Amino acid sequence: MPRPSTRAAPRSQRRSRRSTSCSAPTSTRPPTAANPSLIERGVTLATNEAIGSVRSAAEGVVPYRKWVRKLSGAERYSKDVAAAIAAGTVRRAYLKGQLVARSCV
Repeated sequence: MPRPSTRAAPRSQRRSRRSTSCSAPTSTRPPTAANPSLIERGVTLATNEAIGSVRSAAEGVVPYRKWVRKLSGAERYSKDVAAAIAAGTVRRAYLKGQLVARSCV
């Protein structure tokens, strides 16, 4: 569909079209589960901070928490989970590099 001539458009429409064409978009992609919006990230951050505050208050109530975690095996499991996440991140980066090198993307 051809754009109307700028001379035929009223002054307010020309100004509006000019300002929107020169301004950068606020987001290149719509928010998804993998790429949340700024507001969703802020809500998540605030929630995590509130939970962290409650957790630290509860940890102060439970004496010898560190020893309980070590004796129950929770500390070792937590380290195993962190190692698995790190290995998965490295594996994903390696595979993405292979795809780019082979021009599959």
